[in-house]
Amino acid sequence: MVSITLRAIIVFLLFAPLLFADSLRVVRVASFNYPNAIFQDPSTGKIKGFFVDALDSIAHAENWKIEFVHGTWAEGLTRLKNGEVDVVTSAAKTAERELFMNFTENPLMTVWSEVYVPHSSSAHGILSMKGFRIALMKSDFNAALFKDVADKFSLQCTYLELPDHEAVFSALNGGEADAGIVNSNFGAARAFRYNVKVTDVVLNPFDIHFAVAKGRNRDILNTLDKHLDTWHQSKKSPLQEARQRWTRTESDQVFIIPAWVSRALLILVTILLIAFLFILMLRMRVRKVTRELLNSTASLRESELRHRTILTTITDIIFVFDANGCFLDVHAPANAKLLMSPDAIKGKRYDEVLPPYLSNEIGKALLLTSQGAEAEFDYELTFEQSIHTFSAKLFPRMSDGHFSGTTAVVRDITERKKAEATLQRTQKLESIGILAGGIAHDFNNLLGGIFGYIESARAKLENQKTESARETLGKILTVYDRARHLTSQLLTFSKGGAPSKQVADLLPLIRDTVNFALSGSNVKPSFDFPSIPVNTLID
Repeated sequence: MVSITLRAIIVFLLFAPLLFADSLRVVRVASFNYPNAIFQDPSTGKIKGFFVDALDSIAHAENWKIEFVHGTWAEGLTRLKNGEVDVVTSAAKTAERELFMNFTENPLMTVWSEVYVPHSSSAHGILSMKGFRIALMKSDFNAALFKDVADKFSLQCTYLELPDHEAVFSALNGGEADAGIVNSNFGAARAFRYNVKVTDVVLNPFDIHFAVAKGRNRDILNTLDKHLDTWHQSKKSPLQEARQRWTRTESDQVFIIPAWVSRALLILVTILLIAFLFILMLRMRVRKVTRELLNSTASLRESELRHRTILTTITDIIFVFDANGCFLDVHAPANAKLLMSPDAIKGKRYDEVLPPYLSNEIGKALLLTSQGAEAEFDYELTFEQSIHTFSAKLFPRMSDGHFSGTTAVVRDITERKKAEATLQRTQKLESIGILAGGIAHDFNNLLGGIFGYIESARAKLENQKTESARETLGKILTVYDRARHLTSQLLTFSKGGAPSKQVADLLPLIRDTVNFALSGSNVKPSFDFPSIPVNTLID
């Protein structure tokens, strides 16, 4: 009876994994050739590497079953988008990837990009690679970093996109490329196999993470993050142990020590000494490069902060067009008046965004800038039943002597226009005040003449000089008529109408004015005018 029970227990223990296999959580992981982190063994087809060992330790703790789906890095990203895999490894954070991926908070490790060339190449710095054929892995963040730097230095390189880093080194070794971009971890593990050497070009360090598709497998991501957080706080984590183990394995493949050869010990010591010196030099170089990178990063941050500060203080709206009139970039203050948001404008042609009348003006201005000239015009737009006036200045952008696009600086001049209108009204009021002062002066003179004539007529009547008094009263009527005519002119001006113009004989006016001015004095005027008919003066 005891024998039967013991036999049953042994059978249960042997077949228990099969009985509970369905209860394991299957986690599909995209793999690609990235020795020694994760790769497919060509002899067995098995997926190996220190990332694999680290995932196995998590799977054991979480009751997972890891299934690897092998392919290229670009295929892995596509499978993640399509839901064919649950997790990718070695993912660097970029704005583009964050649109469809969620990353662990804790990184797997920190790496950097390195540029390798054949041993026969004399290239060393970034500027020496102008016009090079560059081999790089498709959809790789290291490749994107190099392309950005190459564009800034106008290197005009030709790019050969390959499925993985192994293919990059193979292209270098076979003469199909002049330089190749790989991850520092891969370069250190595989450079010796392909007869290539690292150059002085080292790009910014960056973190790589586990990642899942956006909106899916959040529980898997949280679990991975939990283990990474625990590992980072430990001096000896499964990831560190696996990485050290695989590094030792690679070293064993490089240095084969024949124990039975008497000279092997000397060779080994020599190799170790050279390796020590090499590592020492490498560390010194890494420290130097790190310092340079830190200084460069600090300078870039300072420059970015300075430019950002300048941009945030600019109240103008800045539009950047390409050579075809499409919006490349838009800088607008928070309170700027725009027909569409900057994100909605980018990538569209001006005639797809702007109303017809404004599109026509922009089209003319862009034509001028494409010919190397500057353009300027004003336009109006209505926002919330309020008319705003804008001033636009457009400048051509040149690259290597060729037209590459247009920069437009747009300023809201609504308040300035209002201030100018207010100034014009003020100036009109000042002109009216001057006119009113002149009219008051003329009226004062006319009234003074009228009262003078009245006093003269009254004195003549008291002295029984009736005829002379009558003549003086006639002059009063003449002055009164002039005052009435001045009043009529003032009424015409106040109504805004055009004054009535007609040809007239000025001789009576001259006589009356002179007599009026000399009235009451001992001066007697004498007039001598040529006889010119009025109708002969009409053109």
